[in-house]
Amino acid sequence: MKETKSIKAKKHNLNKHYNEWRKISWDAKEYKLKILNKIDEVLDFLEETDVVYVAQLRIRIAYSVPAAEYQIAEKYFLKVVKNEELFANNPDILETTYQGLGDLYFETIQYDKASDVYIKLLKINKIAVLLEEDILQMGIAMVNHSKGIYHNKAEELFLFVYNSCVCDEEMDHLMATETNYNLGLVKFKLKKYKEAKLYLEKALVLYKQRKWDCENIYQMLNCISDMVDNKPKSAPNY
Repeated sequence: MKETKSIKAKKHNLNKHYNEWRKISWDAKEYKLKILNKIDEVLDFLEETDVVYVAQLRIRIAYSVPAAEYQIAEKYFLKVVKNEELFANNPDILETTYQGLGDLYFETIQYDKASDVYIKLLKINKIAVLLEEDILQMGIAMVNHSKGIYHNKAEELFLFVYNSCVCDEEMDHLMATETNYNLGLVKFKLKKYKEAKLYLEKALVLYKQRKWDCENIYQMLNCISDMVDNKPKSAPNY
């Protein structure tokens, strides 16, 4: 549909406000937010006529916000997510939004929210090559530094990655090694010992191939043997 002169004028003014906003230092936060409010008014008006243009500008704003003002960035990412069903023909919009929002939650130690967002991103981009390290690091942080609060979320995240095409036979060896190990570790911490054993045994093979220290895996497997397999304490170790 052809744009009216009114819409073109609003976009022109919007771009002027955005360029002005970008040049203002966050030291002048009050003035910067005042300009941002003007931008919001126009974006809200244009949303019904050009949702893609509006989403793209909101994403640019979100990525321009410093970490200290992460709640502002979150607001703009979430406004894009609100209209996700409208971007079926523009998957790059949702990929960029979920990537930014997931990173934001991860960097602000909101691991439960980060997990949900990354899983949504994986559903959009099933290969998710660029996400592999982010996902692993987030899951590892959830397992090791959350005092058990996020272990279930970490398990969900690792399982989603494992069961997706990321973890097929062509998967990077390092990624396969770390995914199997961390799945085994989180299931061990959740006391799902029989399930943990399956992944830890896979991880053990991969660890040996990489000539990594396997002591921690041996300890968990022997612990599982004692508790689940009912082997006597004197039974040979793995």
